[in-house]
Amino acid sequence: MTETETTPSSRAAHWTGWILSGLITAFLLFDAISKILYTATTAAAAGKMGYSKAEVIGVGITLLISTIFYIAPRTAFWGVALLTAYLGGAVDAMVHSGLADRSWFPVIFGVLVWTSLGLRDPRRRAWMQNLFF
Repeated sequence: MTETETTPSSRAAHWTGWILSGLITAFLLFDAISKILYTATTAAAAGKMGYSKAEVIGVGITLLISTIFYIAPRTAFWGVALLTAYLGGAVDAMVHSGLADRSWFPVIFGVLVWTSLGLRDPRRRAWMQNLFF
């Protein structure tokens, strides 16, 4: 399959991708905003992990920008790439904080982010199929 060809997309796959993207976006926006506003819950978690207020706010801004890139169709691929890096950092932070038993969550979340992009964008689905199969 060449780069100009695309895998046909069913209407169900397309909508499933967008619904999954919407749920992911809602979660990520909630997380980003709670970091930017530095809520009490965020402050408690940050303290346990050894992060300062400025670091947490910076991470929240990074997450917000990455999420905006992810939801916009023209920049979705870059958003997924940025979110993958962000989630890799989350795994690292959890492992280094002694929470390795919870590090599965960002890994699964990363798989869902890539899956949602593949379902909603036939060009990306074709690219992923060529990459993995």
